[in-house]
Amino acid sequence: MLDYLKKHIMDELAGAVDYMTKAIEHKGKSCGEKFYSMAMMELEHANELVKMYSAQERPKNLTDAEYSELYRTILEGYSTHMAKVEALKKLYWN
Repeated sequence: MLDYLKKHIMDELAGAVDYMTKAIEHKGKSCGEKFYSMAMMELEHANELVKMYSAQERPKNLTDAEYSELYRTILEGYSTHMAKVEALKKLYWN
């Protein structure tokens, strides 16, 4: 389950960056607004998946090191993608 959640968290974050890029390309048009809205929804999805991940117990067959690596990957992905989304939001709103 943890691998599943990690994969989908990363997918949602990447989707948010993709949609924000499209929002900028189509700024001032109704589809640009829709892409912006969809990007924000992707971030909400990622946040919900992270909450689900955090609520999961570490499986007994997963070592502490493996569990830490999964969580580190999520945190690094969050950090990288959120920085991109925030930069793109600034471009969108300027």
